[in-house]
Amino acid sequence: MPGGGKFRCLLIAVAVVALSYNLLFVYANRRIAEKDLYVRSKKAEADLLVKLAKAEKVRLKNDALKGLGSERMVGLKMDDVYKGIVWMVS
Repeated sequence: MPGGGKFRCLLIAVAVVALSYNLLFVYANRRIAEKDLYVRSKKAEADLLVKLAKAEKVRLKNDALKGLGSERMVGLKMDDVYKGIVWMVS
């Protein structure tokens, strides 16, 4: 069959182009997935750091309130609360 070789070469070329396109598509999808994973992991790390910092803030505040004179400070706060109350003792 004359010209059959040209047709075969054309089919092979089309197959190579299709394969190359598929490989490129797979590569692009893999890179997008890697980028998404990187962004999610960095965001999770940042969220963890923020939560740890907030927990440390609370711990330091609690430690400061446990220091000397904290009982007096609580007493003064309660005194402020009781200032507006009229006491009736019988």
